Amino acid sequence: MRRIIASAIVTVALLAAACGGQPTDLARTQPSASPAAAELDVAGTWISQDVDRPSLDDALGAEFSGWVARLAGDLAQPLTLTLKDGDYQVTTPDGDVVRDGRYQVDGEQLKLQVRPNGVTVLDVSLDGDAMRLAFVSNSTQQFPPSVAPEEAVQRALFTAVPFVRA
Repeated sequence: MRRIIASAIVTVALLAAACGGQPTDLARTQPSASPAAAELDVAGTWISQDVDRPSLDDALGAEFSGWVARLAGDLAQPLTLTLKDGDYQVTTPDGDVVRDGRYQVDGEQLKLQVRPNGVTVLDVSLDGDAMRLAFVSNSTQQFPPSVAPEEAVQRALFTAVPFVRA
């Protein structure tokens, strides 16, 4: 995981420098007027299950199947997703930050800022203390072929297994 994250961070820094890349401002997106937006309570700390290979195969599908083995080894541990005051952070059990940024709830969707300049959109389904996320879209720039595509990483981190409220 650290090698993938380190490669992604270097690539993101290079892309940001080349593009003058400021992260996409989530405040510029228009929130929905739906009453569901006020009712969807995702704030707090969520813990994932360990990601197994079949779950990762389902989450990545045929398009990203070449990344399953590499990401499966990195995600064979529970991850903590913290959503608080418009900020999100994904950490490993050792406290290493995997992803972080701003988030916004819009209706039944969770929008995550992805550095340097993208947004990942996930559908949210809550069932008691369980949260299941489903991938909708990602607007992040393409990375070099040697680095896992950000969409594959986002799908692996957020949609392979459900999260449980801590």
